[in-house]
Amino acid sequence: MQYATATTLLDQRERGTVSPDQPADDALTTWLDWWLSWTGAALVQGYLDVAEGHPFLPADPDHARTLLDAFVIEKAVYELDYELNNRPDWVGIPVAGILQVLDRDER
Repeated sequence: MQYATATTLLDQRERGTVSPDQPADDALTTWLDWWLSWTGAALVQGYLDVAEGHPFLPADPDHARTLLDAFVIEKAVYELDYELNNRPDWVGIPVAGILQVLDRDER
C-alpha cells in the first residue's frame, strides 16, 4: 500500500498535475496519507479478526503488534535492497515504510 500512495504522488508530480509546496500537492499528500492509514488499519483488523484464537497469533495485543511490526520491517528492508539495486530513485518508498513503523513506536 505504501507503494500505491508513493507512486501515485510521483506520477501526479511527473504529469504536472501537482507540484511540491503547492496546495494541491499538500491536499493530495494528506489524502494519500489518510488512505494509507485507513486501508492499512482495515487490512490489519480483518487479518486479526480471522486469525483470532489461532496459535500463531499472540494473545497479548502488544506482542501481536511487535510481531506484525517485525514482519513489516523485514519486508521493507527486502524492498529497500531491491530498490537500491534496481530503482535507486524509489529508495524513499521503503525507507518511509520503515520510518512509519519506527515513528509509531515513539508515540
